Amino acid sequence: MLRYARKAILLGALVGALAAPIAALAADQTYDGRADGNGTVRFKTDVKKGKITGLSHFTWSVTTHCNIGDATENDSQSFPIKVRHNKIVTSSEGLPYPKITGTFSDGGKQAHGTFRDKTRFQGTTCDTGTLNWTATRG
Repeated sequence: MLRYARKAILLGALVGALAAPIAALAADQTYDGRADGNGTVRFKTDVKKGKITGLSHFTWSVTTHCNIGDATENDSQSFPIKVRHNKIVTSSEGLPYPKITGTFSDGGKQAHGTFRDKTRFQGTTCDTGTLNWTATRG
């Protein structure tokens, strides 16, 4: 009887250990990270059938260089960004910026890539330049 109880406990532990990574990618996840120059990035992934299929919201706070001086740009990508084969496919609705690239690694726990935004508003032109970013699933 004790031998069967031990087997049941070991089997339960094994099932639990295998289910944890699957459950981690079963629901949408939030990632937080850093960008060059003390910037920050944050985004949420869309997950279907255990695979990351897109980003539903990509926000950033980075330094941008403008023709009237540097400023902090706090903004977000308002339209969906697709992910295919663990790579971020930038979609900017026909606009050239922002440009967001990236790759997921370590079973979806980590992501890294580049970001660039250029804006023009009332005669002021701003450009973040190409920034590297890294983020970790929270």
